[in-house]
Amino acid sequence: MGAGALVLLVLLAIGIVPRVLRAREARDIVHASTVLLPEVIVIHPQMAPRQTSLTLPGNLLPLYSASIFARTNGYVEKRFVDIGSHVKAGQTLAIISTPEIDQQLNQAHAQVLQAAAAIEQAKASLQQAQANLDLAQVTRARYVHLSGTRAVTQQSVDDANQTFNARAADVAAAKASILVAQANLKSQQANVQRLTQLKSFEHVVAPFDGVITARNVEQGDLVNNGSDNGSQSLFSIAQSKVLRVQVEVPQSAALDIKTGQQATVTVTERPGRKYVATVTRNADSVDLAARTMLTEVQVDNHDGSLVPGMYGQVTFMVTHGNAEFMIP
Repeated sequence: MGAGALVLLVLLAIGIVPRVLRAREARDIVHASTVLLPEVIVIHPQMAPRQTSLTLPGNLLPLYSASIFARTNGYVEKRFVDIGSHVKAGQTLAIISTPEIDQQLNQAHAQVLQAAAAIEQAKASLQQAQANLDLAQVTRARYVHLSGTRAVTQQSVDDANQTFNARAADVAAAKASILVAQANLKSQQANVQRLTQLKSFEHVVAPFDGVITARNVEQGDLVNNGSDNGSQSLFSIAQSKVLRVQVEVPQSAALDIKTGQQATVTVTERPGRKYVATVTRNADSVDLAARTMLTEVQVDNHDGSLVPGMYGQVTFMVTHGNAEFMIP
């Protein structure tokens, strides 16, 4: 019995003593090191600045661009410009030869002369009809005067009246013929004006100052009127003295960017240079999918250092209307 108790005490000592020693060692380590203690950093929110910068990407586009089509059928007789040519408004870009229009115009001029001659002929017919009417009126008056003296028969008086009425109808018909001839003359003159306008389209001119960005025809090519039926444009022109940049402004800043305020435009290909731009317009509506508002700025490019189609960055200075807090 005593031996059993002794064995039990030995076993308890073997199990408890190491645990007590490990607990004491851990307590000593904790008291000896302050690194293991948690460290909490406390900061205070600050008022955000009322004005912040917002940089957004955008594409540089020409202020005006147009595709120039032929307005008449024919073939290119001469071409005066090519890709990269700087042109002025009204400058001739090409000449289209239109022999069919030329023949139609000559025919129209001849028809105008014919219509004018028809008017003169109708006027002569009116004079003759008026003379016959005057004679019939005199004859009728004489017969009516003599009918009371029984010098002429009633049949003669009736014939004189009928002749007078017929001559009056001839005068009315001659006047109507003049009106018809005059209307025909106006119609022929309008046709001449139409063909003259078509002939003026032989000279393809620039609609505004700009640069030719595409040339799709060569001398001798056959061209068709208009842009239908797959017709290809003769030239493309762009006005790049002033460029417009369209950017998508997030909803959070859309209402703080006003028309007329300044912005800066930078492009990677012009390092260190900032172009001053002006906000010209916005869509005044937020896109439901992207939650952005389309905004356009214009930048002066008279020195030609920027090229339409380039990719750039637009920086706005946004003034916030309400005070906001920020965490440093």
